[in-house]
Amino acid sequence: MTESFTSLFVADNKETCQQQYKFICIISNMKEEFSTYRGRLNWALKKAGMSQTDLAKLCGLKPQAVQYLCDQKNNAQGSIHNAKFAHHLKVSALWLEANMGEPLTEDRLKEVEKELEKTKEDLNKTIDTVRSWGVEDINSVDVELSEIFSSAYKVRVEDRPHVTKIVKTFIRKPRKAEG
Repeated sequence: MTESFTSLFVADNKETCQQQYKFICIISNMKEEFSTYRGRLNWALKKAGMSQTDLAKLCGLKPQAVQYLCDQKNNAQGSIHNAKFAHHLKVSALWLEANMGEPLTEDRLKEVEKELEKTKEDLNKTIDTVRSWGVEDINSVDVELSEIFSSAYKVRVEDRPHVTKIVKTFIRKPRKAEG
């Protein structure tokens, strides 16, 4: 996928792309974060959008108990409350305790798969729409044209025939030689 086409997709699916990018960034940092109980617990809290105090309240604990487990200087190896933590954070208890298996529970994995499938469907719709405007080679879309496409999506559907004319005019416009 070229950079210009990616920018078109990101412009039209900004929120979805930001979510997926965050997920990818999280996965890329897993190795370091997942090597300790503290790292896994902090990652799960962040992923769940939950504070240490929130988790403590849900588990019937004092906030200091969770704070202790999350503090690097304490080097906590686990907790007798691990199953409760995993339940409320929607992660695998085995993963949280021992870094074995996948971090996400089966339900969360299904949610992520659905989100990715929706992103794929949105991308295919975007490609179909761009092709309907006369662009056959999607890889030839540059940043300037992708900005036109992005603006076109904000136009009411009944006014889009005018957009098709603009896009076709732009495509026929002679380009400056790159070099």
